[in-house]
Amino acid sequence: MPLLALLLCMAMATAVSDDVLRDELWDRQSKAHQKWQTELAKLLTSEAPHLKELVEIQRDLQLVMLEMRDARQSYLLRHDPERVIRTKGLSEWINFPWSEEDDANLRASSPEYVKLEAAKQALRKRNQRHASWGELRKVFATQFQSSTEYRALRKALDDELDQVVQVLQAQDTDNKAAAH
Repeated sequence: MPLLALLLCMAMATAVSDDVLRDELWDRQSKAHQKWQTELAKLLTSEAPHLKELVEIQRDLQLVMLEMRDARQSYLLRHDPERVIRTKGLSEWINFPWSEEDDANLRASSPEYVKLEAAKQALRKRNQRHASWGELRKVFATQFQSSTEYRALRKALDDELDQVVQVLQAQDTDNKAAAH
């Protein structure tokens, strides 16, 4: 019986360390996306100061949507963790299935989420109705996207996310090896 107890303890420790690593990796990718949005807005504002108001609205909208994704992921981990898939790449992991029913349940249990939804709607409305929206798209596509500064920011994001993916893959490999 002591061997069985030891094996159970080891399995529980592995599960706990997997959860801790999962949470750390989620925070890391989330912070990378937040930094990307913040730095992108700074760069866009420095290149096109006359578009500052719209750039900041767009940044704030993206940051709110990232916070909402964090809240959703946390909710799923508590209520339906098998829907958060970490073994099929970053995109599958961070773009998990989400339903209207999930939204209703999260709204019912989280006043903070309700505030985030309201902020998202207000920012989206301001964003879509902004008179400079067409100009921002044009500046971004014709001038900004090909700039050295933009490419450096994008590379920094991609490099950070690649590191997260490598750890996810290593964790998946370790878990498969431990299962055999």
